[in-house]
Amino acid sequence: MNIHIARTDTSVVGRWWWTVDRWLLAAFALLIGFGLILVPAASPAVAERLNYDTFHFVKKQAFFLTVSIIGMLVISLFSPKTIRRMATLAFLGSVLLVILTILFGSEINGAKRWFYVGGFSIQPSEFLKPAFAVVTAWLFAGQHKDDRFPGYKISIGVYLFTVCLLMLQPDLGMTVVTTSIWGAQFFMAG
Repeated sequence: MNIHIARTDTSVVGRWWWTVDRWLLAAFALLIGFGLILVPAASPAVAERLNYDTFHFVKKQAFFLTVSIIGMLVISLFSPKTIRRMATLAFLGSVLLVILTILFGSEINGAKRWFYVGGFSIQPSEFLKPAFAVVTAWLFAGQHKDDRFPGYKISIGVYLFTVCLLMLQPDLGMTVVTTSIWGAQFFMAG
């Protein structure tokens, strides 16, 4: 079975196929492959020690892997404008959730990073991270398109605000990741 998608194909899938970063997809597939090898190798002993089914973590990994692949493919079909809008809304929502976590979250070892809702634990800063990356990249790109737009200054403000929120939890690890993301973007933006 040989599937050909012409460059003139203007369907959503056609546009996706000719604009998607195939090297990134290959790296993503390689990372998934490593995970599929390592989780079954390492998790059965831990699952048995915690009195779970031997393949509890393998099944959990498979479920979330399936959901994340579907989510990635669906989101990658959206236009850049839609992605920017979604990232802005996700960023604002995540900031609100991080603030609520600081005020009302469960404290574990002196840190308030988690909400517990319906048997699930949610760490809002995990949603903040990708939204932050898209929003700050958009701000840097905005300055490159129009020199009058203060993208760098706004991005610095967004970064400082985000880091302050993360340190109020405190969450040093997420602060380092956020700083690395922003620093790489700042460097690449010139």
